[in-house]
Amino acid sequence: MRSLNFLLIPLIVFAGPTFSADLQVTKITYEKVNFAPALEERSPLGGPTASAKFERGLFSYEKGYFGTAIKEWRPLAEQGHAKAQFNLGLMYRHGLGVSQNFSKAIQWYTYSAQQGNTAAQYNLGMMYEKGQGVAQDLKTAFKWLNLAAEQGDVGAAYNLGLSYAKGKGVPSDYKTAVKWFKRTAQYGHVGAQTNLAVMYANGLGVNQDYKKAIQWFKMGAEGGNITAQYNLGLMYIVGNGVKKSPTIAYMWWAIAASQDDESAKRNLKKVKRMLNIAQIKKARKLAREWIGKYGKATIPFDAIPYLSVSKPSRTNK
Repeated sequence: MRSLNFLLIPLIVFAGPTFSADLQVTKITYEKVNFAPALEERSPLGGPTASAKFERGLFSYEKGYFGTAIKEWRPLAEQGHAKAQFNLGLMYRHGLGVSQNFSKAIQWYTYSAQQGNTAAQYNLGMMYEKGQGVAQDLKTAFKWLNLAAEQGDVGAAYNLGLSYAKGKGVPSDYKTAVKWFKRTAQYGHVGAQTNLAVMYANGLGVNQDYKKAIQWFKMGAEGGNITAQYNLGLMYIVGNGVKKSPTIAYMWWAIAASQDDESAKRNLKKVKRMLNIAQIKKARKLAREWIGKYGKATIPFDAIPYLSVSKPSRTNK
């Protein structure tokens, strides 16, 4: 049978000793363990320190009156109000109540970040990393992410872990990447849990430990992380940290495939050749039971400070 290859999940080409490109199981080549992706930006900042005018702006934003929100925040931002500056940056970044303008977003984020606002530091770092409104500069991106992470920003800490793991803006340092992933994983961050498992599975920055990898992959999977679910299938097909089981591998890939993961779909077709009808029925039953218990959708970034940005339903007035 001809050996078949997969496309890697974006963001990293992981050359780990366990899941090398030529690893074959019953003449089937399986994909490598992969990193979970970086985070998105957050919603406007509020809080008890904000003035009444600032809170009126936040209320207007939540109702979808973006233009009114900007009118409330702009004078405060010009007076040096760090949260108002951040929120103006957010509005320009996403084109809410104003024409989208990355350069102005950078301007307002910078004003806020220079005052120590961690959310602004985080978003500024992400914009430098993506080259939005400014020439891409990974070193500057790292600087802002590091400042936010050192102040306890969980999202920045997670992305800092990715920077060290992938050598973006800083020399690759797996031990330091593990430090940041551990720091964020303890808050229930499913991406950090998944990537910490990747480090243990491949022995990067830590002693290789398949059982710990399985532990963290399961935590990430139960939180809804598709990459963790996919990688659990790899662990079971090979038998690393667990008893080898194509049936359980099928289960995990069925769960990931139910969320339209293309690599999982391809693996399902291949592992199916290793199973009889009874085993396939069992695997599908286990997948349905797991989905019924945990749900198949990835949990949004709301278990830790700051929510992912979502546009309110009403239009600007």
